[in-house]
Amino acid sequence: ARLFLAARGMPTRIVARLLYLESNHRLSAVNRWLCRAGRVARILADIDPGSLGDTVAARQLRHKLTIVPSGHDPDWYPMSYELSAFGIPPGAFSVAAVSDGVEHPGMTRLIECVRDLPMDVPIHLLLLAPERAHERLRRLIRKHPFTQRFHLSELRGGAPGLLACCSVIVVTAWEMEIQRRACMQGLVAGVPVVAESSAPLEQLIRPGENGELLPRGDTQALAHSLFELYESPERRARLRSGAFRLAERVPPIDRVVDASAGVFRCILSGERKPS
Repeated sequence: ARLFLAARGMPTRIVARLLYLESNHRLSAVNRWLCRAGRVARILADIDPGSLGDTVAARQLRHKLTIVPSGHDPDWYPMSYELSAFGIPPGAFSVAAVSDGVEHPGMTRLIECVRDLPMDVPIHLLLLAPERAHERLRRLIRKHPFTQRFHLSELRGGAPGLLACCSVIVVTAWEMEIQRRACMQGLVAGVPVVAESSAPLEQLIRPGENGELLPRGDTQALAHSLFELYESPERRARLRSGAFRLAERVPPIDRVVDASAGVFRCILSGERKPS
């Protein structure tokens, strides 16, 4: 909506920001039309849409695209939380998942996968969600015999630091912005990510290197992956190292700001291409 109003109503040329890794991998027809609008002078993207399979957008927007990756800083995520404060026993294998309160099948599958985990292994799930969603989650949890494995907490400003203290993060709905951010925050903090496979995630997650990608809708595969990670500290350490290596490749936020500012200076000066 903001892009539409800008493209139709503003007298000046504008720059649009498209976060391909934080969105669906294909632009809608409406967004393609808006991005081709005459007043949209330059489009900043964190990845080439062609590499995500959106060849139409790549071809139509090529003359306007500038690739400026999203920046992240590991120092943003302090490792200062005690999971025992949330009822998770010391030394337990902790699985974190984040929700914005909207009901979706991915979270249901995560809760259901506990049925396929051995009863005697200390695997605990920490579900971070708004207070309004807790009663619905409790209803799902009460259907299972292992309710002691689930721990609910309200979303808070320190959520990234809390995620950084967990053993693994599960992404259950990539279309949720809060989960996309949790995925990046976890990887930058060195926490492996387990998720259902999708085109954007395939740009981030390297199976066996910094996380695991699973078939969509396969509850048993999710349980099997979590159990394998629990059983193999060496594998977890390898995935943590891979996540840290990803963070080293992601540019710090100051470089991203400088690159974006260069594009704006280019537009304001009337140059055809950014520096």
